[in-house]
Amino acid sequence: MFIFNLFFINQMYEVNKYKHYINKEDEKSKKRLESIKKKCFYSPYQIYAVHAALPSIMIAIILYFTGAGISLNLKIVLLIFVFTLVLGLLSYIASKEIFNEILVDLKNQKKYTGFLKINFNGKIFLLIFPLLFAAILFSAFAANTLLSRERGDFIFENYYTQMSSQDYTHITTLDELIGNLKMIKKHSENDTIFVISKDEVIYSDNSDEPIDEFFRKYTFSGMGEGRTYGYYATPIQGTYIMCNIDGRELAAGIMYSIDEDDTFIFIAYTVCAILFICAFFLYYFSKDISSQIIVVSNNMKKLANEESIDYDQKMPVLSNDEIGDLIISFNKILDLEKKHVKEMERNQEILVEQERLSSLGQMIGGIAHNLKTPIMSISGASEAIKDLINEYEMSISNQQVTPEDHHEIAKDMKEWNNKIKVYLEYMTEIIDATKGQAVTMNASTVTEFTIEELVTRVKILMKEQLMHRNCKLNLNMELDKNTYITGEISALVQVLNNLIINAIDAYKNNPGEINLNIYSEDEKIRIVVEDFAGGIPEIVQDKLFKQMITTKGKAGTGLGLYMCYSTIKGKFNGEMSFETEIGKGTRFIIILSKKQ
Repeated sequence: MFIFNLFFINQMYEVNKYKHYINKEDEKSKKRLESIKKKCFYSPYQIYAVHAALPSIMIAIILYFTGAGISLNLKIVLLIFVFTLVLGLLSYIASKEIFNEILVDLKNQKKYTGFLKINFNGKIFLLIFPLLFAAILFSAFAANTLLSRERGDFIFENYYTQMSSQDYTHITTLDELIGNLKMIKKHSENDTIFVISKDEVIYSDNSDEPIDEFFRKYTFSGMGEGRTYGYYATPIQGTYIMCNIDGRELAAGIMYSIDEDDTFIFIAYTVCAILFICAFFLYYFSKDISSQIIVVSNNMKKLANEESIDYDQKMPVLSNDEIGDLIISFNKILDLEKKHVKEMERNQEILVEQERLSSLGQMIGGIAHNLKTPIMSISGASEAIKDLINEYEMSISNQQVTPEDHHEIAKDMKEWNNKIKVYLEYMTEIIDATKGQAVTMNASTVTEFTIEELVTRVKILMKEQLMHRNCKLNLNMELDKNTYITGEISALVQVLNNLIINAIDAYKNNPGEINLNIYSEDEKIRIVVEDFAGGIPEIVQDKLFKQMITTKGKAGTGLGLYMCYSTIKGKFNGEMSFETEIGKGTRFIIILSKKQ
């Protein structure tokens, strides 16, 4: 107990310092608080183990050095162990209350998985099985003690009755005394007939059971009244009568053991059988309880870690108790989470559509500027053709106009017509590209398209913004331009446009170069958008693709990259990542599957 108290005082001495560190923000104080939290978490189990095991171990060592027999050692140690187990549980309960209050004050939200990790089944066994073991073992000790006492009383009465029926007052010789003793019917062959004096053993018919000094002293102490005992806690007893032969006071009788091997074995087997049955049912009930808790715990982990979960797969309520209430509450949480997820999806769809329309508005502004030039050119060409038509009409009746002049007019008209055709084709390409991007993000238009079609649309839609911001797009294709991709081309165009716009914005109105590299990797297509604008700040890096974050201040919504990542994962089953180096630049990498 002294050793245990030293251990407990040491633990509490460290823990009681927590108030000195709780409001400090320095690294040393944080480490000390974590150490104290860990002690609060583990100490109840350590106190339980020390309280339950240490006294029994210490007593066993002490008894060993005092020379006590193995049987005596085992009985005393087991008996002490029964009580220290109960004491250990009481210490666990008391210390758990104390340390839990401290953990509440420290607002502990961490799970420690160091040298000790006890699951729910293990905790039930740790707290209940020792009580069962102690109760059964104590009952076995009590039963064995009662049986031994009754057996001892029965044997004593039997031998005392036989001895009392004989007359030992006329016996004058030792041989005659021994002869009378041998006439007594023994209860067991191992019982020992003896004749002793205060100083020595005069006669014994069983050399395997020596009569010790304690037995002789107790016999002649006068306390037994015909019944004597062996050393403390040993099962040796004896029945005797006092007689006087040749002037010497002698004690004659039978020494016997009140323990039977069969009884001990029966009790041992019974204890083992009861413990096995208790352990089996305890395991079954604890598993039945913990299995439901584990399912709830695993589903809660999925919710906490934002993993996919079937919100319609409700847990069945299997009991009308606190666990049933827990499952009902969890099912309600699933319903609420499902509702919140749907609301978030709707809000996200609205935000994504707003971002798409915002990007589309920027592109349309650039496209309108691009369309001005071909429209003005077509208008000029129309005026030129109109003049040629007027000239041609006037020359019809003019005899001085030769056929060659007519052919020259026709030639000029064809040239202007060809120019109008080129301008119209350019305008058609712009309109087609814009029309593809004007579809809603929710529309499912999965088709097959080539890398060439993808790059053409991106170049057309980005041309104005690149020119306006003095940026240059370098295209590098190291694969067949007719390589097919399966998916929605407008969605992928939107992703690349967003990445290119981000790269343009990263240069902050300074001229710069942007590389669009597309090449083949086995059955995959790798698309890389690269800039050299100084990299992404570290505070932003960990949040990319996970949160709606922007570095553009009020000018940005933070939806661009989030939407890009969702599009690549959801619509193309692809991968998207980034590499950045502060002071140099950033590379966004998209990996898609080729059409099989």
